[in-house]
Amino acid sequence: NKSGIKAKTKIDFNNLKLSGLSGIIEDVRIRNDTTTFNIYNLGFRESCGFMVRRLSSSVMLARQSILMNSTNLSCDSSIINISRLGLHADSSSSFKKFTEEVRLDILLDKSLINTSDLQYFIPGANGVNESVWLSGKILGTVAELRGRNIQVSYRDYTSLTCDFDLSGLPKIENAFIYIGINSLKTNARDLEKINIPGKGKIIVPEVLYKLGNITFDGSFTGFTTDFVTYGEFRTSQGTFRTDLSLRPEESKKYRIKGLLTGRDINLGELTGKTNLLGKLSIQSNVDGYAYSLNKFAANLTGKIDSVEINRYEYRNIALNGFFTEKTWDGSINIADDNIKLSLLGLLNFKDKLPEFDFTLNVSNANLFKLNIDRLDTTSSLTMLLTSNFKGSSIDNLDGEIKLLNSSFKKNNNNLELYDFSIRTYIENSKPVLSLRTDFVDADIKGYYNFAAIGELVKSAMSKLMPSQFSGVTKRSGMKNNNFSFDINFKNTDKINEFFRTGLLLADKSYIKGIVYSDSVISIGGKAKSLTVKNNVFNDFSLDANFMGSELAVDLNSSSLTLMRQSELKGFSVKLKTKPDNFVFTVNWDNKDKELNRGSFIARGTVVKETGGKGNAILSVEIDSTEIYSRNNLWKIRYSLIKVDSNAININKLLISNKDHYYMIDGTVSENLADTLHLEFNGIDISPLNYLVTQKNAADPNMIPLDFNGRLNGKVMLTNVYRELLLESNIVVNNFSVFGSEFGNISIISALDNARKVVNINASNNLGGVKMFDIAGIYNPATKKIDLNANATKLPLTFLNPLLKVFASGISGDASGKVNLTGEPGKFILKGALMVENASMKIDYLQTKYKLNDTVRFDKNGINFNSTKLSDEEGNTATLSGTVYHKNFREYSADLIINMNNCLVLNTKPKDNPLFYGTAYASGITTIKSGPKLLSFDISAKTGKKTKFSIPLTKSLSVSENSFISFVGSNTGKASVQSMGNPNPPGPAQKQIAMDLNMDLEITPDAEAKIIFDSKVGDEMTGHGSGNLNINFNRKGEFKMSGDYIIEDGEYLFTLGNILNKRFYVENGGKIMFNGDIENAEIEIKAIYKNLRAPLSSLNPNIPDPRYNDRISVEPQLYLS
Repeated sequence: NKSGIKAKTKIDFNNLKLSGLSGIIEDVRIRNDTTTFNIYNLGFRESCGFMVRRLSSSVMLARQSILMNSTNLSCDSSIINISRLGLHADSSSSFKKFTEEVRLDILLDKSLINTSDLQYFIPGANGVNESVWLSGKILGTVAELRGRNIQVSYRDYTSLTCDFDLSGLPKIENAFIYIGINSLKTNARDLEKINIPGKGKIIVPEVLYKLGNITFDGSFTGFTTDFVTYGEFRTSQGTFRTDLSLRPEESKKYRIKGLLTGRDINLGELTGKTNLLGKLSIQSNVDGYAYSLNKFAANLTGKIDSVEINRYEYRNIALNGFFTEKTWDGSINIADDNIKLSLLGLLNFKDKLPEFDFTLNVSNANLFKLNIDRLDTTSSLTMLLTSNFKGSSIDNLDGEIKLLNSSFKKNNNNLELYDFSIRTYIENSKPVLSLRTDFVDADIKGYYNFAAIGELVKSAMSKLMPSQFSGVTKRSGMKNNNFSFDINFKNTDKINEFFRTGLLLADKSYIKGIVYSDSVISIGGKAKSLTVKNNVFNDFSLDANFMGSELAVDLNSSSLTLMRQSELKGFSVKLKTKPDNFVFTVNWDNKDKELNRGSFIARGTVVKETGGKGNAILSVEIDSTEIYSRNNLWKIRYSLIKVDSNAININKLLISNKDHYYMIDGTVSENLADTLHLEFNGIDISPLNYLVTQKNAADPNMIPLDFNGRLNGKVMLTNVYRELLLESNIVVNNFSVFGSEFGNISIISALDNARKVVNINASNNLGGVKMFDIAGIYNPATKKIDLNANATKLPLTFLNPLLKVFASGISGDASGKVNLTGEPGKFILKGALMVENASMKIDYLQTKYKLNDTVRFDKNGINFNSTKLSDEEGNTATLSGTVYHKNFREYSADLIINMNNCLVLNTKPKDNPLFYGTAYASGITTIKSGPKLLSFDISAKTGKKTKFSIPLTKSLSVSENSFISFVGSNTGKASVQSMGNPNPPGPAQKQIAMDLNMDLEITPDAEAKIIFDSKVGDEMTGHGSGNLNINFNRKGEFKMSGDYIIEDGEYLFTLGNILNKRFYVENGGKIMFNGDIENAEIEIKAIYKNLRAPLSSLNPNIPDPRYNDRISVEPQLYLS
């Protein structure tokens, strides 16, 4: 692929001059005007240089035609096989106008064509030396040439099947071209080998290699100076469809215009960022110029139908802008279900420092669904960002970035940012980097190079501890740091609450300092209050100075509250170093009657290891000291700790209070013979609660373990670096967890050298009663355990805090056997427990259930197989389903309860003021739960003894409401009006959302009470039937739907504090609920019976004495 091939002269068919002609002609026959003969091994040279080395053919010459059959032609570099070659003219003079008047009829078998031979016929091939395989049919004159079923193959991966029509040859620049491509296949590995005369090999963009095999079918239509390409490219990384016109306008400049479409383009593979990017589908109009594969400029208007970023598929992205290979100037708009985004401006990567001048507006971005924050379903973002800067990092930033009126939401907390800016400017001839926000203001003044901070720290460590850390060779061109900084915190309550990192900083806290010539560092800071993981420093101050080869750090606090429990007043920490030496001191003194004071001193030295290895050994001496905690004296005995590259040796570090003590002695290393011994006596384990609380402080649903007890015994640790081996013999006296007592817990683990496993035994003793006994093994090599546990009347009270989301009052005990196997993260529990005399109250329903049956465990969770339940009155139900878990975390439930006239509701107004009472029912209850959801779905039919109440108005005094409206003497109707809150509150929501859906078939056995005014006793009680749907959703909305038909009942009519009369409700009355319980529709007629009155009161002027007799009267009251 050869460059430098000398240009050839084009053959002149009107002036052919042959030389060196030789060969064999035989079987010459002449008949009329036709001559036939066979040619063998014919060779000649044309005056332009074209050479035929060997030609064999059967030839027929006629007056107006030349026909050659079975032609085999060998040229300098080509081998051509032609089944038929015909030259046809209208007259013999036509051959003088060969291009225009001689018709070709060529049937070409598979032949090898080299461009060095082709150059004599096509000047455009000059300087190129490539070979292709070619076959097909060629028809027409040179000026109007047609090709059919043309097949071309090149090198290893490239092939072409096409038809063509060329009109206007031999001047290719004037020729109209149509090429219909049935199939074009190629690969970057072939393209990279093509040589362009005077330029060398083609430089193929890296992205073409990632496309793999490229297939195209379509067409090219037009002139070399203006043509349209239409078709489809298919690759292993997606499909592209083009409808583009290309027109050369100047030297090396092409105008491109048309439609470009891409489908299922694998951006991750093409960019090498498979973890971030997925597939893209796009359709766009392009209008611009191309100068090469790597240089272009165009206007683009289009739409990205979908693009996958961070495993989320964004849809409906509009593009409108001007772009080049290194710039974008325009707009990008996203209208997706989970994000609204608008980007308008310039992104310019042409210069060494990129330039950004744009506005970014993001609205309602759901960061959870966008897979940006997968830990919080509430996480969202709204922001307006403006930028006008140059730079590729914070070190060379020049300009300003602003964040305005922005809002972040996380863990249901909102953080509002009204003004956030980063900008650079010059002050007193020095650069300044300034940060201004609603919460932090910071300035860096001077010459800064954050990229060198890591080397700065390494350099400082090499000066402080030269035996441990080697010096740093400064990179050439690396700028020195010479700056001061000042950071001030404000409005910290909001930012502390929002981030929940466990780091809390008081308002008006600050940090300031200087970094000078990479050899002097000074840092100071103050905070009224500083909290680090539940440890609170009050009046905190920090002063740290590094100069030359010495470091001095002073940390002071008026008080330190450890884990929000113990308070250390006058707390201070000091660290002073000289090369290879340090002194670390901690002091505090509460100066109270109750002694709380202490002092801790550690002195360290680093020396080179003897023996030529060159490793450093750190020796730390801990001075003997005394510490008072709540008048209790704890003594720390002198100890020496040595640390080298692979071992830590602790020489009897003892902390004691009378008979209570901790002791650590031994070595941790890669040597299997080294062991670390831990010994405890009478140590209170309750501080573990604070450690667990601290670790899970950000989890709002964290359940306190409430550990209590005293730890005694020994633990040995071996092979810590590889396969940790733990042997122990410990006892925890008076152990309790989750508020349940278990007595003394004994745990023994010992190495079995023969089997290379650790035998484990654990049991309890509560007043002489053993409730559990655990025995099994741990295999250090496989990190797997196999434990068998026996339970005997194990109390279930410890489940109360675990299930407090929906249940309480859990009691009873369990007996049985279970087996735990697996490795950390993949444990499996199997077995069964017999639960006896267990009871539990469902808080929302206020119903209690009892259980005496077997509960089974398998790899999926806890299984209930038609487990028998009973309510407080002995009515029965069965429980089926599973409580699932993922390695004893992320619990979820899918349970079904089949009830037989069981108590399903036992609430009072304080439990739910909208619907309460006692309900017995038969039917099915489904309970489903997840990490943040609990749902009840009840489908039941009421039974005997069911009594429920439905208030139709909020409880207000009569003087505040008009309950009766007399609408006219001729109607005989009264209107009951609801004057309460149209959206009354439901039960208080817990941290875990709850859904309740109850489909209730009410029978006449149930008594319903409709309350119009509870204060004056305005209510109706009756029996009837109907179908009601009662719904309480996770938003706290309570709704009721359905119709209730009254069969019989009583209505207590009240009129202020004046009148109370009891009416009987007529059969057929109806109450219709349509969601909002207070907007129920009422159609009820009530009759007052046993009333006798004289008619004379209606008209005293009637003289008839009969009108004075009392007669039966039935007043009727219509409620609607």
